[in-house]
Amino acid sequence: MFRVGRGKLSSRNRNTDQGFTLIEVLVVIVILGIIVAIVTPSFLGVIAKAKEEVCNTNMIGLENGYKRKLFMENLNHSELLFSQYRDSVGKDLCPLNGSFSYVDEKVRCSVHSHGEPVIDEEIVEEEGSAVPFL
Repeated sequence: MFRVGRGKLSSRNRNTDQGFTLIEVLVVIVILGIIVAIVTPSFLGVIAKAKEEVCNTNMIGLENGYKRKLFMENLNHSELLFSQYRDSVGKDLCPLNGSFSYVDEKVRCSVHSHGEPVIDEEIVEEEGSAVPFL
């Protein structure tokens, strides 16, 4: 039994559906692997930067709150007082479990500070004074 289809003779029993060859499937898998290899480091960098920004934001908040507490209660800094205040704020302030300390009137993180806090801030100057813009 033959029938005419698109100008050709074709058999009804003949399987005209063809799938992908093994080589085509392998090429697609290799291309996807290359794309994943290119994109993964970018995502890891974004995640690391986000964790650092969370830590820096928490450092600023902790520092401002602690200074406010010292001023409002007319207290002098001590390690015990800072530890109590830090613990009252929360335990998970650094996403990488860094420990916070108060040195030279600045809050430092053992993971992200490296001696100086890493804070991205724009400075807005008005009449000779600098104000951080968050």
